[in-house]
Parts: sequence; structure tokens; C-alpha cells
Amino acid sequence: MKSRNYLIMPVIIATIFMACSALQMKGIYDARSEKEIFLRTLKRFPMESKRKMEELKFYRFLEAIKSDSTAGAFFSILQATDATDSVKVDSLKSVFYKRKDLETWPDTPDTNEWRGEALKRMDYCDKNYSSPFFGQVWNIMAKPVLLYGPPDEKWEEEDTCWALLGLSNPPQCAIYYMRWIKIGYSAAYQDRDGDGIPDEQIRDKYDQVANLGATKRDQVIIVGRDVAKFVTLAKPVIAPRNVEWVIKASLSVASFLEPLPESLTYITTWVSFWLPLGQFKPDTSGNIYFHISTIIRDADSYSVIVQDSGMSLYMPVKGDVNQIPLYAKYNLPKEKGRYILTLTIKDNHGGLGIYQTEFQRPGSISDILVSKIPPSQDTLLAWISRWGTEIMDMPFAFAPGDTMYLYFEFQTKDFASNTNLPDSQYAYLATFKLYPVETGKKTPEVKTGKIYVVKEGVKIEIPEEELGHKKEGYLIYSSAWRTRPGTIIFEVPRQVPDVPEGDYVLIASIRDVNSPTSKTLLSARYIHISSK
Repeated sequence: MKSRNYLIMPVIIATIFMACSALQMKGIYDARSEKEIFLRTLKRFPMESKRKMEELKFYRFLEAIKSDSTAGAFFSILQATDATDSVKVDSLKSVFYKRKDLETWPDTPDTNEWRGEALKRMDYCDKNYSSPFFGQVWNIMAKPVLLYGPPDEKWEEEDTCWALLGLSNPPQCAIYYMRWIKIGYSAAYQDRDGDGIPDEQIRDKYDQVANLGATKRDQVIIVGRDVAKFVTLAKPVIAPRNVEWVIKASLSVASFLEPLPESLTYITTWVSFWLPLGQFKPDTSGNIYFHISTIIRDADSYSVIVQDSGMSLYMPVKGDVNQIPLYAKYNLPKEKGRYILTLTIKDNHGGLGIYQTEFQRPGSISDILVSKIPPSQDTLLAWISRWGTEIMDMPFAFAPGDTMYLYFEFQTKDFASNTNLPDSQYAYLATFKLYPVETGKKTPEVKTGKIYVVKEGVKIEIPEEELGHKKEGYLIYSSAWRTRPGTIIFEVPRQVPDVPEGDYVLIASIRDVNSPTSKTLLSARYIHISSK
């Protein structure tokens, strides 16, 4: 490294010295708020304790990557955790690594690739960006490495110190540059006091996007977002693998609470999966091959409940068949409240599609099945089977004028009987409405971490009208019914109304007529309405 001529005034040198000394004295004990329990309790460990350094390193790692929403949530929890409570800290680490692995490598639950990658990044920072100040672990150049991995390029130059440009003869500083070519990110840092440690991040003079005018920069960002709608490259965390092409499909999940809680300890969940065949490349015999596997996890602990190796299909592609429906049934423990399903499909030409969605245990009303084909009593059909009825659930677009065959189940256990009706029957009002999905409510339903999104879905939120407030919606059905107590099967065909093309939430509402104050049963289903 070239020698540097520093013309920094003594007061500046003194200021830097005092700041560094203060940093060394405070170290890990510099709790930044009264709620910062972790750093305060960390001092109870012996100074040279291996455990102390491990916990501090994990803390600094989460702190560096807290811009990631999952890491940020876990960092907040860690801050309020007693560092000496090893059971709680270890549990927090375990759940965090499971969650991040689920977001990035969801189809390999037996191996936590994300934890392995995170440890490699921390080891890289240990070797290249260690801080001499106890309690800091790494210098400021470690942050992007912990976020994005080791840079594709890095180099050092001598240039004018940016922070001291106001001086008549500004000194030269070491400037460190880092490049992540695949994601289009770069960073620059300067060492203004010549101790070999970068002091602050500065503008990267080589970053063409950062140096554009504001208008052009915004245009570049907008274009990048449009590209990232299906190939999300904006803020990658960890890229699980290279994919030749993305396999596209339609997916829905419907769960039913079985009517005998005393004897049955599970819920029944059906997965509907429609696969367009035209996207596959046939072999010389005109056949295509693909393999489908399913994993279902507990959404709280991320532990695996079901690991289905799935099915392999080798089949001819016929001109009159453009897509096939596949259905799978799983019995899940009903004591769990929420589940995460990951469905992976691969072919033998580098194609991959990883579909992930969260669902929950149903209450007194099941999820909704929707079809363009009437339910059948033909038990030879390989559709969704409920109480002797076969339903071909169709998780794709409907058009105005199409007939929707709706199927769901509900229980009358919370209803009030009407003594004026024969056999003390229950009276209820069934209503179906379509609500447009509001801007900002759409979220990727199917994802593979930060690589790509293969299907747009919606986070279903019950509109306020159903909870007693006024809100617009398209009424497609409303009728009063009466029934005997028990589990009720509700089937009704309705025509899709003439509504604008877009994403909708179909809401089924069952209201107890005999008891207006009783809770209304609500179920929701995402539906896309296409143009005629």
C-alpha cells in the first residue's frame, strides 16, 4: 500500500482517539435502550468465554441483516432476551435458521442449506473484516457480505478523502470497493485515519446507477421491478440454485374439520394442482417426464409434519390435452393452528417450480372448492372425494358467464335451534359475494425465497362489511335455508357475474337466522376473473 500524507488537525486526531477509546471501553455493554436486555446480560459471561463470542456473533449477524423482514423480527426478539438463558437463545437460533431455510431451500427439509451458507458468510467476515474493537466482531464492510455473500469483485484504491474535502489540501485515503455483479449491487468505503479499518461508507464513483440523475435512476429501478415480478432479483438473500426454466402451475389448498372430534384427531387437507403440459419438452418418443413432491410444516416451529416423496409421471402429450389436474390428500394433526405447504415439481430438462403457501385449521366452516364441472357421484373419478361426492376443484381463472359449482361444509354446533320448525331444525342465511382485491393487498402466494415467483396470489382478508361495516362487493347468491343439526354439505351452482377482469376474494357467509347475535361463519377463496 502506498504511503499517505495525512494533514489532519490534532483536534481531529484527538477526537478520533477519544471515540475509539470510548468504543473499546463500552464494547458490548453499550446498551442502546432500556429494552436492550441481550447486550446487558451478555457481560455476565467471562471475558474470554467461547459462548460469549458465539452469542455476540449471532447478535451482530442479525443486526447486520435486519433489513430482511424475517431477520428483523427475530432481531427484535433477541434484543429483549436474556443472553444467559441458553435454552431460549438456542431455541431462537434454531427456529430462525429453520424459517430462513424454508424461505430459500424449502424442498430439502433434511438439510439446512441456509444455516450452512450463513455460517460460511460469517466465517468469511471473520477472516477478512474482523474488528479490533471488542464487542463489534466485524467492521462495516461485513454488512453487505452477510446480506449477499462474498463479493464477485473487490479492490482497493487511493483517492481523496470524501469527508475531508472542505480542507484546503485534503488528504488521500484508502478506498475499498466491492461488487456483486449478479444482483447489480456495489459498495465503497473509505479509511480516513489510515489504520487499515474502513470508517464509513461513501458514494461509489463507479456505480453508474447511483450516479444517474434522480429521474433516470427511478426509471432504472422501475424497470428492475417489472423484471422482478417473476424473477425477483431486487434484494436477493440466498439463491438456492440455478434454474434453467420455471415450471408454472395453479395451486389451491382446502381443509375440512372432520365431524367426530372425539374419535378423529386430524383434519383432512386436499391439494389441487393443475399443470399446463405445453411448457414441457417431450423426448424423441413424444413423452414428457416430471416429478412432484410435497412437504407440510407446522407454521410455528417449522418442523416437518408430512414429507411426501410424491409421484413421477412419464406420459405422452396429446394435442387435445393442454393441462392435467392432480390431487393429493393429507391427514394433519388438528391441534396445530397453521401449516406451511411446499410443493416442488421438477422435470429432466432443468425445470423447477417450488410452490409455497400457508393455510390454517378450519373452524366450524371448511374452505371452499370451486369447479366448472358439476360434482359427481362416480367414485371411479380421481377428484376430491367428500361424503361420496367427487369434486374437481379448479384453481385457475373463471370468466363472466361461467358456471361456478361451489362446495363447502359447515357445522351447526354453534347455531340456535328453532322450536317452531319440525325436529327443532336450524335456519340460516347463505350468502356469496365477490370482493375486488385492493391495491397493496396482493402478496406472492407461491415463492422460492428471493429467486422467482411463479404465481400471484392474495392474502385473504375478510372485508369489513362481513364484520358489520359497509363495503362494496358483488352479490352472487343469497338465500335462506333450514336444516337438521350436524355437518352440512353446501353445494350450489352460480354464474360468474359480469365484473371487471382482475383478482377477487369469494366469501361464503353462513348466518344463524334464529340468533342474530351469534357468530357468522365465514370462508374465503381467491379467484381470478378473466375477460370474456
